[in-house]
Amino acid sequence: GNPETVYETLDGGTTWRAQFTGDNGQESAIACTAQTRCFAQFNAGGQYDWSPTTGWNPAPVGTAPFHTDGTLACVTGRCYAIDYASNIYSSTDQGASWSPVAAPYHTSLFNIACVDALHCVGVGVQSTIYTPRFVRTVDGGASWSYDTAPPVAASGVTCNNAGRCLAVGSDGIAESTDSGATWTRDAI
Repeated sequence: GNPETVYETLDGGTTWRAQFTGDNGQESAIACTAQTRCFAQFNAGGQYDWSPTTGWNPAPVGTAPFHTDGTLACVTGRCYAIDYASNIYSSTDQGASWSPVAAPYHTSLFNIACVDALHCVGVGVQSTIYTPRFVRTVDGGASWSYDTAPPVAASGVTCNNAGRCLAVGSDGIAESTDSGATWTRDAI
C-alpha cells in the first residue's frame, strides 16, 4: 500500500510539511502529550514516538498493548486510548506504558477527549441495542457514568481546558460547558 505520512503545521494550518513517512499501514491515531512529545499508532501495529531532538522513531516493542481505532487523547501528561474492542487504556507517563481502565458497561466508544487529567468524555453507542451514548469520568478513568439520552448520535468529541466540549455526529452537534456533565443540541 501507499506509505502513510504525518504532517506538521506551525502557522495554524496555513502551510504544512511532511514530518514522517512510513509503511506500517494506515495511521489510525496521533496525540501529543506536550509540545515536546507526540506519538502515532498505525493500523498494522506500528507505534512511533516523536521528540524535537530525535524526530519520529519506532516505539519500543510492547509500548502499547493495543491497536487503536483512531482514538488517542492526551492532557497534562495523562493519555487515554480506545482499542478496536472499545477497551480503554490509560497512560500516566506520556504514553511510555499503558494500563487498562474500567470501561463503561456495554458501550462501544468511537472517540474520547479530555478537559484535564481527571475529566474526560467519550462518545459512542450502547453496544447491545446501538442507541447513542455519552460517557464521562471525573476521576481519571477509575469510574465512568453515562448519559442515556444524549442530544446527538456522536462519533467525534473534543474538549478544551475550560470545560467546553463539542460532540459531532451525522445528526448534529452537541455542546457542554461543564466538562460533559450536561449537553445541549446546537442549532446548525
